[in-house]
Amino acid sequence: MRARPSPISPSIPPAPQATPPETRGGAPAASAASTGDLRGNVVLSLSTQRARNEAIRACALSSAAAAEIGAVPLGIVPMHDREVTTLPPGAKQRFRERLQQRLADVFANPRPVPAGDRTAEPAAGAMKNIAATACSLCGGACCTRGGDHAFLGVDSLSRVREEHQGITQAALFAAYLAHLPAEHYRDSCVYHGARGCTLPRPLRSTTCNRYNCGGLTQLLRALTIDADAPIEPLRAVIGVSDNLTLRRLVLTDGTQVNDL
Repeated sequence: MRARPSPISPSIPPAPQATPPETRGGAPAASAASTGDLRGNVVLSLSTQRARNEAIRACALSSAAAAEIGAVPLGIVPMHDREVTTLPPGAKQRFRERLQQRLADVFANPRPVPAGDRTAEPAAGAMKNIAATACSLCGGACCTRGGDHAFLGVDSLSRVREEHQGITQAALFAAYLAHLPAEHYRDSCVYHGARGCTLPRPLRSTTCNRYNCGGLTQLLRALTIDADAPIEPLRAVIGVSDNLTLRRLVLTDGTQVNDL
């Protein structure tokens, strides 16, 4: 299990529970406003999470100011604390079946691949290293949605086939199976291993190669502004949050990580 650090900001109380409709004889009373009530609860949840996010960011800014490190870009990334467990046979079998079906479609019905979907390594340099550090601190919260499909749809598999000219359907199927780990994070992507994604970048889905969470997007935007300044060395403060509290805060230049 990933170590869950102690919070460095106070917990923010959860959203209050909505009052249930009045009941008659133990059964909920019919209400024409039930859809409106649900919408109201969603808005309440969003507003509460927004308040939490603002409080977490304020705590990070306060801690960074107390450390007297000057004006440095800040990003808040999520975290997960799922335990590593054996990859369930059922998940593995479902993945195999889905992959086999989609590869059969890809090889039977070739599709053009948009230029923007082709695999490209991130630009080298401090910004890439800082972004990679942010992702490693998170540990793959976005990966938890990969389940037994790993985001490998026909579009991504078409791209992989095009980038591996001459590969057969059987060989590509075998390549994907060869990278399945014996263990992964519980209830996460079949390829979410203890050290990160077990797939090499060229075999990952286009979604996985291109996705940046909100916190990473904000951080990269701020780093781009600073990189144009320029400020040397390029550094960033990265906070790690469980959506309730700030769990960790670090200063990094992409090569070293110092806790604040």
